[in-house]
Amino acid sequence: MKRNKEFFDEFLYDFSEDEVIDIVEFDMGYIPFTIERVSDGEILQLNEDNKTYSFTRRNGGMGVVIYSWGRLFRDHRCKGEFKPLSWVKIENLESVHKAFKND
Repeated sequence: MKRNKEFFDEFLYDFSEDEVIDIVEFDMGYIPFTIERVSDGEILQLNEDNKTYSFTRRNGGMGVVIYSWGRLFRDHRCKGEFKPLSWVKIENLESVHKAFKND
């Protein structure tokens, strides 16, 4: 995380500076691009802001709801409810977003 400090300051915007983030993939320069909700298999995808996630399927016209990584994985109400499916190197985020747009 040290070499990508500026990126992670944005990605982990809802964390205080004294919280310890012990994710090996973060230290390697990767973040989850897709995340699964364990209870029903619904998929969240990283939004183009590269700091929030939204469900890929939108039902009922309720608009897009966004969640931070901290909300999905660190909030005590959500422990164990989500799992990362795919990880993307920070430097490749733009090209992965483009690829998903063209799908």
